[in-house]
Amino acid sequence: MNGARHYFSDQNLNPNSQIEGTNTHYEHLFKTFVQNYTRENTRIYQKRLEMQVRNRRHVLPVEMRDLRGFEEQLYDRLAVAPLDMLTVMEGAVKSYLRERSEEFPSSKGEDWQVAIRSDDHPVRIRDLKSTMISKIFVVAGIIISTTKPFIKASRLKVQCRSCSNVKFIELQPGQWPYVPTFC
Repeated sequence: MNGARHYFSDQNLNPNSQIEGTNTHYEHLFKTFVQNYTRENTRIYQKRLEMQVRNRRHVLPVEMRDLRGFEEQLYDRLAVAPLDMLTVMEGAVKSYLRERSEEFPSSKGEDWQVAIRSDDHPVRIRDLKSTMISKIFVVAGIIISTTKPFIKASRLKVQCRSCSNVKFIELQPGQWPYVPTFC
């Protein structure tokens, strides 16, 4: 092997690999959190999940202080990149229920939402800075008006009029859709 070079590329194709810092790693950490977090000898998130499945409510409320106490790395990542981590955490709940399909047969294939609750020190509206955008923070206040929520697209499916070619366009939150004018 005179002069031979060896190259290695890990493209994270193994679904069981849990390299620190990857989404697979964080998904594993969150599944472990749901399964093993205990307070007063009760696995509260496992119980909450069972109750939500029974009530057919697809929302799992999670306290930030519990995450901080159980797995600091997961908490830090959630505080810095909440949008990415919420997607990973919701996928972890879905995967957790899929692995236990015999216990939770009614929840097969359902999408889940993870609702984050925090009692951290609130920030005043006037103290908000541009560096806080896309981060988790608490704002204290009173709700004086509400409006009905509306749905925004996160993925578009467009089809060419002339050749019928179909294309999917992924949109980031708040991004205005760009629809191509030609195929």
